[in-house]
Amino acid sequence: MQSKQSSQFMEVAIAKDSVILRLVVGVLFLLGGIALWYSKQAAILGILAASFAAAMLVFGFRLLLDFRPGLVIQATGLTLNGKLGYGGVVLWSDIIGFSLTRYGHDYQLIVNVRQPETYIARGSYIYRKLNSISDALFGSPIRINAGLLDYNRNDLLRVLNDFHMR
Repeated sequence: MQSKQSSQFMEVAIAKDSVILRLVVGVLFLLGGIALWYSKQAAILGILAASFAAAMLVFGFRLLLDFRPGLVIQATGLTLNGKLGYGGVVLWSDIIGFSLTRYGHDYQLIVNVRQPETYIARGSYIYRKLNSISDALFGSPIRINAGLLDYNRNDLLRVLNDFHMR
């Protein structure tokens, strides 16, 4: 696990091995989509699959090249890397609690906040829409894919709750 930790500060790195695995799966999905496209029997499905895979590969390569921490926990609150979900600072005074929710094959770390509409309204149009979707799906606009953090999800939940209680 790559993290820097003290009693008042902790950085959690992005899990590069998880990102690489997702990139390999994305390449395979892209190749499958291209094969479907050329088969002429499912050309539209192939185009959709290849387009989705290409977008996911761009996202993955951006993560692979991002050397900033995925999550910073400090005395004032949390700072989340925008490439992993909601990006920005969340003050402890705004946080109600944390939970882990399984979504597909990954776990999402949900940060439950007072006045979620404030966090939904932050960022560009696309980020506002994504935050709104996150709020509808998970009950909070702030969530981060725990599988993309280089830290055990249950231990991270325990650390976050400890910081929150202080």
